[in-house]
Amino acid sequence: MKNSLLLLLLTLLFGCNADDGPAPFSLEGKTYIVVAYEVEESMDLNGDGIFSTDLIIENNSEASLVPFGKRMQFLNDGRAYYPLNDFPIFGVVGEEQVTSYGAPAAEPASYVFNRPNIRFSLGDSITSNTILSDDNQIIITRFKPTELFSYVDNFDWRYFNESGEIETYTGDFIITLELQD
Repeated sequence: MKNSLLLLLLTLLFGCNADDGPAPFSLEGKTYIVVAYEVEESMDLNGDGIFSTDLIIENNSEASLVPFGKRMQFLNDGRAYYPLNDFPIFGVVGEEQVTSYGAPAAEPASYVFNRPNIRFSLGDSITSNTILSDDNQIIITRFKPTELFSYVDNFDWRYFNESGEIETYTGDFIITLELQD
């Protein structure tokens, strides 16, 4: 009897119920806002004479990163709007840097969340470099436009470097997003 009473008291004090742990984090219904959009090499895509790795600056305005290009919005059905579709598509024609911007995704992409990784299916492509921070506040996604968007015609991913030479960009685009309150 004493042992049973002691066991009951310990259970009440220390909550030995395995179901009492924290609920698993879900991305459903969450929205993350783009706070940085970068490349690995400095470029002057907007022709202002200033080279930067910051594509928001090179785009002249955050305003063009709308409506879904500025945020990653997770729906309640295993799909999300993925902001990489509104990225600069660039090339060199003659002696001129030309840039266009992809259109925001009209349809959400399906995703699989396996902490900390988030994989998106975008048509025939699957992203694999999207990571959620331990505190669930930051998402960083990396992709190579030359691989993910190889179907983009008329652009060759070339740019003028700071020495005025033409280079082909082979690096990643890096998007950092923060959880919206």
